[in-house]
Amino acid sequence: MPIYTEILNVPAGTASDNPATATITVEEYTVTRIDIYFPPGCHGLVHVVVFYGAEQLAPKPTGKTIVGNAETVSWPEEWKCPDRPATLEFRGWAPLTNYDHNILCRVVTRPLSQEEKVREAAESQSLLVRFLKHLIGVR
Repeated sequence: MPIYTEILNVPAGTASDNPATATITVEEYTVTRIDIYFPPGCHGLVHVVVFYGAEQLAPKPTGKTIVGNAETVSWPEEWKCPDRPATLEFRGWAPLTNYDHNILCRVVTRPLSQEEKVREAAESQSLLVRFLKHLIGVR
């Protein structure tokens, strides 16, 4: 279970239309948990969202934010990475704050199991055979 961490530094007064960002690039196939630690002093004023490309992964529904104070907001995931490596972007803003805040972002992953590797190899082989048949005109 590889774990990735990054600090999201949210400067005081950061607006939502120009958020601070931190990225975590994962090499594995599945994200199994995401944790966001809000240190004491955030008082629910620091907002964080997690994106993969243009898609907001967390929280749901799109447009909502994660906030906290002296706590870790954590949830289980079963998100299959569409690419490897896959880059998650943590975006944060805090328009009503007078101090910078360092938010700890953590992503826990799971490598592909042996069974999944065999299935993926078989699917890839099947796609290759179909492509080759198409190229040479065999039905």
